[in-house]
This record gives sequence, structure tokens and C-alpha cells, in this order.
Amino acid sequence: MKYALNLGKLFGISLKVHWTFAFILLWVTFLNLSYGQTAMGIAWELFFVISIFGCVVLHELGHALAARRFGIPTKDITLYPIGGVARLQSIPKEPMKELVVAIAGPAVNVVIALILFIGFKSNQQYIENLTLLDEPLSLATFPYYLMTANIVLVIFNAIPAFPMDGGRVLRALLSMKLPRLQATRIAMWIGQFFAGVFIVAGLFYNPFLMLIGFFVFFGARSEYKYIKNFERFEPYMVKDAMSQNYVPVSTQDTINEAMEKFYNSPGQVIIVEKNGVIYGIVRRHTIEKYLKDGHNKQRKITTLMDKEFEVIDANQNLNQAYNYLIRKRDKYFPVMVDNRISGIISFNKIREFLILKTEGYQY
Repeated sequence: MKYALNLGKLFGISLKVHWTFAFILLWVTFLNLSYGQTAMGIAWELFFVISIFGCVVLHELGHALAARRFGIPTKDITLYPIGGVARLQSIPKEPMKELVVAIAGPAVNVVIALILFIGFKSNQQYIENLTLLDEPLSLATFPYYLMTANIVLVIFNAIPAFPMDGGRVLRALLSMKLPRLQATRIAMWIGQFFAGVFIVAGLFYNPFLMLIGFFVFFGARSEYKYIKNFERFEPYMVKDAMSQNYVPVSTQDTINEAMEKFYNSPGQVIIVEKNGVIYGIVRRHTIEKYLKDGHNKQRKITTLMDKEFEVIDANQNLNQAYNYLIRKRDKYFPVMVDNRISGIISFNKIREFLILKTEGYQY
């Protein structure tokens, strides 16, 4: 993911932090400085925030490991200022499996809260220190506040609205009796009702609630659109939607020779290959810029090719490819079968394929 710092791996899953995460640390520092907090106090506040997000990582790891039990890998876990996201390869279709994966995250926070509670329950002096709820963060009060934070995470995620875990739990329960798309639609409506409650409450109490409301509202819509596309794409693979509109050229071809082939064909991209093995890709804008700058056309086409490129597996589910390519709408990607190029695919090609299938035409 762009603009994300890789922190390493947990249980084989990449852990990343988005650059915007720095804003929450800066905001906490700014607020505490404005309140006249000491350097030690600010350090404790920052440590507390980082600890909460550590619990968020464990929460997302709970989802990821539960999904792994059902054979679903996780691409990575990324931290944002508003929380964490575990990018599962797919969402379990079976209601019971989705229920387990959805509950696994909050269950981790429950375990953390219980451990912290057991840790200080027998400490009478510690409990007495907690009678003043406005006690500042310190070594004595830190476990209590972290326990409270985990309880809040559980309650917040229990809200039956996407993209919170409660929304997925609700959908899983509804899916036991209803078709998945219908269950998602009902869960979306319920989620958007809660979003409206948050927005209205934010008008009178805290504007941050309005932000949460909009986040929930659009999150519910996004989930419904995702499942709707999934249901439409599910029967198809990338190989069903790929096209042959690429121009194969040799590593020995000059730029001029490659241009002639390219402009005399309906191809969308130049593939520098030999016996099906790809050496590089040359896209239209690269050629046009090169010609505009008046460079030598007799140089080898290999001087223009991009040696670092992504490929799409022909046997990948079309829905997965669609959701990946949605962020790269104007790019074509080689489709591979047994490490040999078989065609090209793009976001627009998938949309075209879907429209034709919906209208009953052959592709």
C-alpha cells in the first residue's frame, strides 16, 4: 500500500502503519501542550494512544487468524488514525464462518480487558487509587484506563452497522435464513439508521459523532456494493473477461518498429516478450511522451519498457481482480497462465464484460 510504513510481520502477516497515523500523535501532543501538560504527562498520553492501537492490532490479528483457520489468507494489517484494517483475501461466504471471523476481533479485546482486570483486582491499594476517576495517566492508573479503552472498543464494534464487526455479525445471522445479498441490504439499512443517530447526536453534543456517522453511512453502502458485485462476478474468472488487445514485440525491435505495430493494431499496450515470457511493458503515454520529446526512434524498445510490473492470474476470481483494479482504472495488466502471457485485463474491460453478460450477450 502506498504511503504506508512496513513495521514487519506478525504470524506471517505484514503490519503497516499509514502515514496519516502521525496526525493523531501530533494532535494528542498539541492538546496536552494547550492544557499545560508536563513533558512526562505528554509521554504517558502518547504511550497510552500507542498502547490502544497495539490492542487494535491484536483485534485485527484475531480476525486474520480466525480467517486463516478457514483457509482465507490476510494480505496485511494497516493502522489508520481511525483504527485498523485487516485486508482479508475474501469474506467467508458461509454465515457461520463469517460469524466466527467477525467475533474473533472483539473477543481479543475482551480477553485483554479481563487480563488487566484480574491483574489489579486483588490489589486493594491500586483499587483505592482508582476512586478518583480524574487521576492522570501514570504507572498506577495505566492498566485501568487501558482496560476501559478495550471495553469501549468492544462496545463500539458491537454496533450492528458496517464496517464495524457488529454489522458483519448481523449479516451473518440474517444470512442463516436469507440470501446473502438480501441480508446485506437489511444490515445496510440498520447500519444507516445508526449512522443517522450518530449524525444527529453530533449536532447537539460532539462533532466527532458526526464524523463517525458519515463513516458508518458510507461504510454500509460500500459493503452492500461490494457484495452486490461479488454476487454478479462470482461465477467468473479473470480469463473469462480478459482480451487479446495487446501488441507483442521482440526485445530486438526498435522503437520505430514497435510503434508501427502498435498504431496499426487495436492493441492497448505493448508487451515485450519472447515465447510468452514477459520482459517488460510499454504503455501508450510512455510512447507518446517519448515521441513528443523528439528522441531517437531507432533505439531498442527495451529502453522504454517498464521492467517492474504487476500481473494478474487468469484463474483469479473476477471479483477480486475488480476490487484490486478499481484503484488503477486506466491501466492494463498482463494475464498469466503457467507463467506465460495469455491476455490483458483492466478495470474498464471487467465493467464491459459485466454489462455484456447482464444484457445477455456473449463476450
